[in-house]
Amino acid sequence: MILIGLVAFPTAVFKGITDANTYNSPFDVIDSIEDGGKGFLPIVIDPDSELGISAAPTLSSGEMVAAVGEDELREVMDVIRSSQYKGTVGAVDNILIPDRIVIPSINVDSRILLADFKEIPFWGKVYKQWTAPNANAAGWHYDSATLGQPGNTVLNGHHNIYGEVFRYLADLEQGSIIYLYSGDKVFSYVVAQVDILPEKYQSVEQRVDNAKWTLPSEDERITLISCWPYESNTHRVIVVAIPIELEGEAP
Repeated sequence: MILIGLVAFPTAVFKGITDANTYNSPFDVIDSIEDGGKGFLPIVIDPDSELGISAAPTLSSGEMVAAVGEDELREVMDVIRSSQYKGTVGAVDNILIPDRIVIPSINVDSRILLADFKEIPFWGKVYKQWTAPNANAAGWHYDSATLGQPGNTVLNGHHNIYGEVFRYLADLEQGSIIYLYSGDKVFSYVVAQVDILPEKYQSVEQRVDNAKWTLPSEDERITLISCWPYESNTHRVIVVAIPIELEGEAP
């Protein structure tokens, strides 16, 4: 009986610590003011695993075109970090940075700002978390692909505060059209995949697995990310769209 107790006690303690770190996780902290616990849950990136995973998951459609160009990504990052770039999203030295998003089927027509990130220490490790702009705007992950290039262009946005730019993101269906602008240039995409994944109160491993959709891809795609449902933020909405050529003028 004593032996069973000696085994059971540390097991219970470990489970208690695990549950506490899951349900009172620093990853669930929302920076926005007076949000009532709603808003965009930051995206958890594990720097170590990110280095070990070279690409986002393949789409269910199997669409693949060309490998991501590391030189192009490095060029974009150099421009963003240089004194030439002052935070106005748009075309910079022929690098097409998205500055506007239009999704007719869910009545979205919004500007795009730079998304920001913060670092969260947890159990001796530092994780990176992308946050959404506290404005009626989508946020571009500036380490993701620019427009018209092979790779994954990642945008996030709030769904229930600050203008609710992505309130109806979960309502998108396969075949819906998305337009991204960079200055006067427009790029058209068709939705290929929509996923709603558990996020809040989940393990670090689950959150990092959800974030794999933000990694570079071997095809040209855009990935839109928000939270769900409208009353809270327990799940992650992920919409992936691929380029399409359309006749006529974009809205």
